[in-house]
Formats: sequence, C-alpha cells, structure tokens
Amino acid sequence: MSALPVLSDEQEKELLRRCWYTHDARWFMSVAQEFSLEAANKLNRQVCRGLGRTEGRRLLEAFEVSQVDSLE
Repeated sequence: MSALPVLSDEQEKELLRRCWYTHDARWFMSVAQEFSLEAANKLNRQVCRGLGRTEGRRLLEAFEVSQVDSLE
C-alpha cells in the first residue's frame, strides 16, 4: 500500500476551493429543482448575508483591523 502524495499548501487550498464550489452549485440546483428557483435565490441571499457577517469578522481579525472606513 503506497502513501498518498503530500499536497502543497496551494494545491490543498485549490482542492478545498473546488470541492466547495461543487457543493455550493449542487446544493443550489437541488433546492431550485425541489422547490423553485425563487426559493433557491431567497435562501441563497439569506445564507450570503450570514456568511458576510461571519467572514467580515474573520477578515477584520486576520488583518488586525477594528473597523472598515472605506472600500480601500
């Protein structure tokens, strides 16, 4: 039995990114097919708002910034 190859940090990030994109697209299409495109869009907007709040806090912390004063 051979060991799996070690991925570089960038390869690992790209793999995780691509897996998440696939998951996200399939989830959206499943909701649209099961309920409606309108329902999928509504739920997607709700999720994006929540993600925005969470990711915004993470970005502030990562960049050691207490608040955002401009788009720059």
